[in-house]
Amino acid sequence: VWGSYRKQVLSRLQGLTFLDDRPVHKNEVRFSLAWARGGAEAESTERSVAAAERQQSERLDQHAIRTIRDQRRQQIRERRLAMGMPEEPPPFSSTPRGLDHDASPDLSPARRYVRCPDGSFLPLHVTATQQPGFLPADATAATGGGG
Repeated sequence: VWGSYRKQVLSRLQGLTFLDDRPVHKNEVRFSLAWARGGAEAESTERSVAAAERQQSERLDQHAIRTIRDQRRQQIRERRLAMGMPEEPPPFSSTPRGLDHDASPDLSPARRYVRCPDGSFLPLHVTATQQPGFLPADATAATGGGG
């Protein structure tokens, strides 16, 4: 009896939003009504129908998102062509602008920051320009000379 207590109450009082200390979920009343009509088999069938409806809704949402994305890409292409630019942007490059792979500086975390005597860290360009003579020996080579 206690296992079906919640189903019995929800099938009779369909307007409840909370029962005991838990909220009544969207499909819970629907499943309880099916259980009251035909038992566990009807409830199982209703759960299958609800799952199919949810999957169909998700497919429709995904299709709508794809449509919006494709429309936006087409607008961008048209705008680029109107401005005299190539239809597609150039492929993404991981190198910084204007630098070749061979000419790129060492950007490892140890080279970008310098530890101060108080334990804090300063960006390398700040220490090189605002606090001359504060650079450690390995950072001096990374900045191109003394400071």
